[in-house]
Order: sequence, then structure tokens, then C-alpha cells
Amino acid sequence: MSEHVNGWLAAYFDGELGDHRSQKVRAHLEECASCQEELATLTRLRQLLGENPEASGMLPAKQFASRVALHLSRRPSQPLWRRTATLLWGSIPAVLLTAWVFTQALFLVMTLSGIALNLGLWGPSELAITYQFSPVDALMVNLGISALIGLMILSWLASWWIRQQSNIAHQATE
Repeated sequence: MSEHVNGWLAAYFDGELGDHRSQKVRAHLEECASCQEELATLTRLRQLLGENPEASGMLPAKQFASRVALHLSRRPSQPLWRRTATLLWGSIPAVLLTAWVFTQALFLVMTLSGIALNLGLWGPSELAITYQFSPVDALMVNLGISALIGLMILSWLASWWIRQQSNIAHQATE
């Protein structure tokens, strides 16, 4: 074995290697002074650790874990209706954005179909006479609905900001 076995020394030292790998490491140790020194260091380290008694005041693992758990902040479990309401409240912007996209598409189709009917490109000319929704009217309704949805989103953002501020104030008092 021409390369050093430093990666296998700890496992060799602890007796965790299989027979084949252990024999290879042993053969390498007979030839390599560097790896012999590394094994001697591991031996000295184990002796030093064995000589020192456990530190006084140390707790067993289970007691330590339970003390740490006592110091962790606990969030009270919320009832299902509260979690559902929070989820629905958080989805309001997505619903409003979807409504806005839908109205934009609807008004685009209405405007284009009105123009096509008035030009006689689509359907009989009698429909163009009955279709009295001008592109200006469509634009005005579109702007009104967009403004309404925009105000809804702004009011949601304002309520979200107030909610965040009250959460920050509540956390500061705990």
C-alpha cells in the first residue's frame, strides 16, 4: 500500500475494520513512519482522555435535553379554524390578482370583439348595431374595476402591516 492510511487509522485503532482492510493497514504501518506516528498520537490521546475524570457538574444527556427544552420558546397550538382563517387571509392577494388578470382578459376580448363587429369582420352586420359597448366605455369600466382591485390590495397590505407591527410588539413584551 503506497498511500498513507490516515483516513483508516481511527477505524483501525477502534477495531472497526474488516480483516482484509485491517491487514492492509497493518502492512502499511510496518513500512510508514508517518502513519506510525499518527497511530501513536491516537494512542496518547486515548490515554489522556482515559486519565481525566468526567467534568464535575455535567448532566446526563436526557436531563440536559429536558433542560434545554424548558428554555425553548413554545408557540401555543392554534385551533384549526384559526389556521384556516390565516391561510385564507394570506391567499387574498393571489385571489385579487387572479380577478384582475381575468377582468383584463375579459375587457380585452370585449374590446377586440366590439371592434371586429363594428368593422364587419366577424358575424352579421346586424350584431354590430345591437352592440353598443364602445371601446371608451370598456376602458372606463376596466379602469374602475382595476382601481377597485388595487384599493383592495392596498387595504390588505395595510392590514398585513398592522398585523406585523402588533406581532412585533407582542414578541417584545414576552
